[in-house]
Amino acid sequence: MATADPRLDDLAQRGVDAFVRFTRKGVRFGLWFLAFVIIGCVGGFVLGIAALSGTAQTLWIIVGGVFLVIGIGSTARAVFRLWLVGRASAALVGEVRTVIGQDPAAERVVIDTVETSERSDGTALMVSQQQFGQWQTTFTSRAGDVTSIALAIAALLAFPRFIGIGLLVTMSFMALGFLFAIAIIV
Repeated sequence: MATADPRLDDLAQRGVDAFVRFTRKGVRFGLWFLAFVIIGCVGGFVLGIAALSGTAQTLWIIVGGVFLVIGIGSTARAVFRLWLVGRASAALVGEVRTVIGQDPAAERVVIDTVETSERSDGTALMVSQQQFGQWQTTFTSRAGDVTSIALAIAALLAFPRFIGIGLLVTMSFMALGFLFAIAIIV
């Protein structure tokens, strides 16, 4: 077990704070995006029900309902997973402290992340993304020792994929909704 070192304790706390700040920005964006997804998907779904009848309407309710759940669910899952990262910050601090006490390369990654997050210029977000990519390679190689870090990094890296699924489904619903609206008007 590592000895008490206030410098490493402070560095671990600052590193996790930077990581959590980054995820909170993702949660805020994700919540706004979730509202967009809900409006787009539900709007297209309802227009489809109104425009179709008979077997086509039944098929739309089944298929559209499945895609409605996929679109909203993927976005909600992405937001929820990032939200959980903030709730696990105490465990993250302990794990980061343990790793940086044992590995100078991990300490350098955390120092770089802290320095980047404290920058206020326009490139900070892009550099932060690169820094958290370094967190992945540095910390997930110790998967048995740092489960909270591994889960946090996985949530952060999966966020764009789940948001992309939500965007694709929403755009499909909006395009179909436009066609359904024309069918209702005509």
